[in-house]
Amino acid sequence: MLYREKRGGEEAFVCVFADDAGVVIPAWIFDRAACSEMTLGVRRVSIAALREARRLVDEIQSPTPIASSGRVAP
Repeated sequence: MLYREKRGGEEAFVCVFADDAGVVIPAWIFDRAACSEMTLGVRRVSIAALREARRLVDEIQSPTPIASSGRVAP
């Protein structure tokens, strides 16, 4: 964590990764009491779709294109 600040009236933590990429994270995410009351809901996306999204992100970030399967997942 680099520092704390208020954003939209809510406390947030500003964090920096090793590659100097920054991210703002709401402070409640680090609050055990707030998070302990959360539950998981019904799945809204399949594991296959998440894997395909990961592959696409990896391809976008790759210096050389990754071979495509030629298929589009539903």
